[in-house]
Amino acid sequence: MPFCAFNGGADCFVDVGNKGLGLEALLSHIGCGSDGVLHFGDRFTDTGNDAITKRRFSTIWVANPRETMWFIKRILKDLDERA
Repeated sequence: MPFCAFNGGADCFVDVGNKGLGLEALLSHIGCGSDGVLHFGDRFTDTGNDAITKRRFSTIWVANPRETMWFIKRILKDLDERA
């Protein structure tokens, strides 16, 4: 099981698993396939926390939450126009 530990002085955490495992568990729980996922991520370096999901799911690379919101609004607008 992959894990990550961080100690930044006043800030300490341990993550067990990764975003890829988390998404797979969620998809299994709700009965959705990977073709129904669009992952937004900002960290795609080899050690970045979005690297695994980039390999398994359709992904949009974003710089910040504002850009994420822009893409979501654009996608919803496009879907609305198709209906």
